[in-house]
Amino acid sequence: MNEGLKKFLIFFFGIQFVSIAFAFGLFPGLFALWILSSALKGDKKKTTTKATKTTKAKGFTGKKATTFNKNIRTYFDAHELLQLTENISIQAEKQGGNRAYKLHVYYDGEKVCAIDEFSQYYPKTYNELLEKAYEAVLPTNQEVVKPVQEQLKKRVLQKDCAEYYINVLNELIIQIPKAEITHDLHQTTAMLKQIDLIEEKYPASKEKLVKLYQYYLPILVDILEGYVKLVNSNSIHTEIANVELKLRKTIVLVNEALKTITMQLCEEEIVDMKSDMSVLEAILRKDGLVKDGTLFAEEKSVK
Repeated sequence: MNEGLKKFLIFFFGIQFVSIAFAFGLFPGLFALWILSSALKGDKKKTTTKATKTTKAKGFTGKKATTFNKNIRTYFDAHELLQLTENISIQAEKQGGNRAYKLHVYYDGEKVCAIDEFSQYYPKTYNELLEKAYEAVLPTNQEVVKPVQEQLKKRVLQKDCAEYYINVLNELIIQIPKAEITHDLHQTTAMLKQIDLIEEKYPASKEKLVKLYQYYLPILVDILEGYVKLVNSNSIHTEIANVELKLRKTIVLVNEALKTITMQLCEEEIVDMKSDMSVLEAILRKDGLVKDGTLFAEEKSVK
């Protein structure tokens, strides 16, 4: 019998039974009410127990467990993480020697908990993920997994690059009616394109862009999204002119900051170039390949 229908029938006939019992006095009525309450609690307990059994974390046993443990160790010897879905990944923490790893579940790059804790809190999801992990770390699949891993990892970290914010700002520019503001924002995207090119040529420069991607640009985007909502609300606000003026000043400041950042990104390369040129000049002088007045004459003509 359907569980919902069963509970309804117990309640329906139980109420009638209690009503009849109260007709014979207070004590029979209370006794009947206690019986009905016990029956409903017992039914609820059975339902809960049944639900718990169906969502119990299974894990692997026997040969499958041995195969999985072997393959997962081999996998994490060569990889940092195992991306199972677009949001969920597993990362390994090395525990002493003998290639022992403690696995942790991550969501969008943020650590959730150890995988054994995850199995207790989310048994159904754990069972699904474990099957995905088993398939992913099979030796025949590992070559296929690697490019997929990189692609998914890029999606998770997509906000950590100039291209992402160029696209976001371009979408916002379309929604902004004020020509002066869009003009300033076009300058912002132009400088971000320049930063993107420098970052591509000099990957080490990314360390200097952490605050830009994590703080400066996200705050600017939030401000612009708020302004777009205000404009689209069609409400005539007395302060809108002041807001737009302040917004323009903010964008100009951001653009100045981007110019400074751009110069800082190339600073080390310029210093290295100057150092290399000085070394080359010294070697040429030492080997007697240039006259003493040659460089001085060239410097004077350049000035």
